[in-house]
Amino acid sequence: MSNAHVKIVHYTSKTNKDGTNPVLLRISFQRKLKYKSLGYNCMKNEWDKNKNRFKSKYPNYKAKNEVLKIKLRQAEEVIEDLSTKSESFTFEKFFNQFLNKSNIGLFDFFKTRIQEFEKSGNYGNREVYKNTYSALSKFANNDNLQFSDISYDFLHKWEIDLRVNGCTDGGVSNHMRTFRALINLAIKREIARPDHYPFSSMYNKKGYSLAHLNKKKPSTALSIKDMTKIKNFDMEAYPDLANTVRYFLFSYYARGINFSDMADLKWTQFYDNRFQYRRNKVGKLLSIPVSEPIEEILSYFRVEREENESQYVFPILSDFHKTDTQKRDRRKKCLKNYNKKLKKVAEILEIQANLTSNVARHTYATTLLRKGISIAQISQGLAHADKKTTETYLAQFDTAVIDATDELL
Repeated sequence: MSNAHVKIVHYTSKTNKDGTNPVLLRISFQRKLKYKSLGYNCMKNEWDKNKNRFKSKYPNYKAKNEVLKIKLRQAEEVIEDLSTKSESFTFEKFFNQFLNKSNIGLFDFFKTRIQEFEKSGNYGNREVYKNTYSALSKFANNDNLQFSDISYDFLHKWEIDLRVNGCTDGGVSNHMRTFRALINLAIKREIARPDHYPFSSMYNKKGYSLAHLNKKKPSTALSIKDMTKIKNFDMEAYPDLANTVRYFLFSYYARGINFSDMADLKWTQFYDNRFQYRRNKVGKLLSIPVSEPIEEILSYFRVEREENESQYVFPILSDFHKTDTQKRDRRKKCLKNYNKKLKKVAEILEIQANLTSNVARHTYATTLLRKGISIAQISQGLAHADKKTTETYLAQFDTAVIDATDELL
């Protein structure tokens, strides 16, 4: 077991001509010290010696601190690797191996980004990045892949591989957009070089474009006739689908609340004939009145609560699900089953639309627009970041409504 240690230090024993001091990686072993330059220099007032990182005074300090974090982790991995191999530690062995790892590889940065999402509790993005990381690593089959290795040809071949493995346009687009976001962030943090940017841009017209993947699908919203069918669904005749319809109607009446947020609702969030919840996706707090249709749905689940004493409104999560991972996996499983049952509801009611959990949200927004509510107000109800997002919900406004406007001419 090696007793070698590494630390990042601001080496004040050496001062450059401009008054700055170098930032170095310090390796200590058997009371001996060796140093490795990390390529940065800063003034004493720009360095936090307690946390061993740049202060906010230092230009682009966040990006530089991320680089330092990765370099430190790489050095620790080298020491651990030498120890695992039961090799006696020497500075020469350390530096030989560290120099091979010293470039921040693409997968190193991918792992860092996934860890950042985990620490911030952003499990949705963590899963998206993990999926893209997995797909890319299988295709590349190269643990030392560098940002400079990514080109138009690489991305084109990866797209073909994704399609061979069952990805549709949407799946390919999700992976490519995630990967593009990662590369953009790497450039911002000065880990990757802008002149290696492989995607199409105003500076790189010949780069890989996602345009052919972004075929807009019509926004799905039920007609008034189909929505009436769901409101009048015979729950006694189909008891196994009753809760499925209740979930859909609750989402519709509660301003398009999505399944994940609905699953998290607890009885303590309901008071003074309103309920509040924070949207998981954007973190925005919403306060919604309990209308008569919502109260009717809640009344049913209050009876259920008396039997199982659950803190949750809907029987999706339970007190058994304690960790974030357990809750996420349970939501995912229930959502899949929910969408499967919605297909049965559509079949029974002879609804031609592709009925999914998101349709309730789209229908809420479109119904308000049909009734003359402004996009700005609808956007507020949906808790969208801006009106553009709402406009995509309403872009395929149903033909019957538009046709009716011809009579005004």
